[in-house]
Amino acid sequence: DLHYPLRRQRQMCIRDRYQRRVRGKTLALFLVATIALCVSQTIPYHVELDSGKYILDWAVTNQPQATVNITITLYQKGWIGIGLHAFNATGQNNVDMYDVDFYITTFSSGTPTTSDRFTNSANKGYSQPVTDLSIGGKDNVLSFTGSQNDQLSVVSFSRYFVTGDTVGDHDVVDGYMHIIWAHGDPQSSDPNTLAYHGSNRGHYLVNWVSGDSKPCTNC
Repeated sequence: DLHYPLRRQRQMCIRDRYQRRVRGKTLALFLVATIALCVSQTIPYHVELDSGKYILDWAVTNQPQATVNITITLYQKGWIGIGLHAFNATGQNNVDMYDVDFYITTFSSGTPTTSDRFTNSANKGYSQPVTDLSIGGKDNVLSFTGSQNDQLSVVSFSRYFVTGDTVGDHDVVDGYMHIIWAHGDPQSSDPNTLAYHGSNRGHYLVNWVSGDSKPCTNC
């Protein structure tokens, strides 16, 4: 259970934020009720991307070892992706989707599946990220949970800072790491099908340890 280390803390619900965003729109109450996913108030770090449509929240725990717990809220129906370049990567290894440690969530009937993926030299980063398992690595998603309706997609997952997977993962370190975010195209016939994201993607710099974040000006 992703929230077990945080369970004793008083919780706030994503549904509260959701209700604020949809104020003025006519929505059936059951849509709000079905998204009663709660995130602990001990998740202290927060950044809004894609003009506030893609929300990244995270916290760090240290038991049994350093772990980052990530929650992504997407204010639409669609798959969700986040990727990490290696710390201090330069050259082509820090460009777009090349050499990126990805975590991608798709949904089926509102139920999420989160997989550990990578873009490697075989596909030059310009095609769909492959699973770590397919290139001899490991799926190092410790746990995941989430939900989805027609207006909202939410996933929470966790991973160790250091997974030991030198094939498909990059270590999480105390310093600015270049991330890539992406999500399903809301104009597609099925935004839950993992496919080309179009313009629904971007870059940012995040320090997972300190919680600092800032735009990436040279990405």
